[in-house]
Amino acid sequence: MRRLLTPRALILFSATVAATVAVLFFLRRPRPAPVVATEPEEDTAAPWPPEPILGRPTEEDLARMRGEYVPPKPRRPLPRWAVAGIVLAVVAGLGQLFVYAVFDEPRIPAAPGYACAPPGCDFEKVDEFTWSVLSDADPGLVYESVPDDGFEPPPPLVVEPDADCVPSQGAPVVAAPAKRTTRLVNRQWRRIEAWLGENAPESRAALGAPARPRAIAEAEAVMGLRFPDELKASLLRHDGGLGVMLDHLMPVARIAETWRSLCASDGVDGIDPRDDWWDGRMIPIGEDGMGDHLIVDSVVGDVGDTDHEGTLAFEPGGVRIGSHLELLEKVADALERNEPLGWWRPRVVGGVLDWEP
Repeated sequence: MRRLLTPRALILFSATVAATVAVLFFLRRPRPAPVVATEPEEDTAAPWPPEPILGRPTEEDLARMRGEYVPPKPRRPLPRWAVAGIVLAVVAGLGQLFVYAVFDEPRIPAAPGYACAPPGCDFEKVDEFTWSVLSDADPGLVYESVPDDGFEPPPPLVVEPDADCVPSQGAPVVAAPAKRTTRLVNRQWRRIEAWLGENAPESRAALGAPARPRAIAEAEAVMGLRFPDELKASLLRHDGGLGVMLDHLMPVARIAETWRSLCASDGVDGIDPRDDWWDGRMIPIGEDGMGDHLIVDSVVGDVGDTDHEGTLAFEPGGVRIGSHLELLEKVADALERNEPLGWWRPRVVGGVLDWEP
């Protein structure tokens, strides 16, 4: 019977009863008597002496003046709309109390393996199905609990380390990027170098020298992954030094060092590596000095950013960037056309490239 009485069915039943009572009250209310036209009375002379302003005292007033007891007048009955409202409130309140009593009673199922005995809540390891704990206040009193029918405790939370942050260490393998990729990357770098030489000579001089292929291979071995060819060709042209939006591209040694630091901060494996704050398959390629990093997904190849507040996204500056080569191309376009790159517009201050919102 209790299974048939659901909260929704009970509320609908209460509402139906309340509506029926209200309709009956309003249908049975007395109707006003029809107005019968009366003949106009003849004008009569005003009584003399004239009526006092406050009216003449009634017999009850005279009795009160003489100090006699005057019984109070009977109170007028409540109008039908007020009675209907009270009935509605009572029905709704009783229905809600019934819901609380039947469906919302506090129930604390027994957790297999643990018990909590009043007073206090001292947890004690016991058997899996039935547990009992002796109260400190009354050693002879035993509290027992059996798991409720149908209650299944949630599975324990298993935290697994990020496998990408603990790769198997292999020997460094030097592998050159594809020649076509190298030509495309160098083309974009020539555009950036030419613009910096004419407009921001200090930033042009700050570009890093070409990275050693052996250093790139050693970083790949430490991180247990392969750099995309676009990133590898870019490092072989300039080992960091370029300001991109709020970040500065890092040299390869700093890339490996930052990767270790981020894995040490969050080395837990999430459900989706692209939705977690950090995953070991990401390659940090830039930093802003405040804990935020520009990254490249070593599997997909697109560019994203991760911040110190625990957010990982793949639209740096509000722009979707599919590869490191596309990043260089967008930077070159923004410099030559004086256009914003996402939220940031390039400008030169004292011979140094800067980006402002």
